[in-house]
Amino acid sequence: MHSVGFKPDQLASLVEALLPLPTPPARLQLDASVERQYQTRVHKITEARESIAKVFAQGLSNGINIPPAEETLWGALTALTAFVDHKQEIKGDRYAHILFGSGATLKRKAYELALAQLSKN
Repeated sequence: MHSVGFKPDQLASLVEALLPLPTPPARLQLDASVERQYQTRVHKITEARESIAKVFAQGLSNGINIPPAEETLWGALTALTAFVDHKQEIKGDRYAHILFGSGATLKRKAYELALAQLSKN
């Protein structure tokens, strides 16, 4: 993975597969609260995608000091891991989230997508 080049547009495709936008509900136009919930979800996913891209390009400097990722498949995976472990907004216990919860699930899915990308090269 470390020797496989990976550009920001490839990262965007990986992140879109990892964090797909939800399908609009059938009642979207009929119920304002459903529309607000849908728009909130889309906004959160879009923000997460942008944040992962920013970690890949710029690293993290909020007291952790993680440098920008190398433009490799491994760099993309580490940027996503840094986002989940240090930047993703969560409610509850951060360690439970990153080790056993949805953060762990997201990292495992990212790893599986990276392995699939590796087999394409």
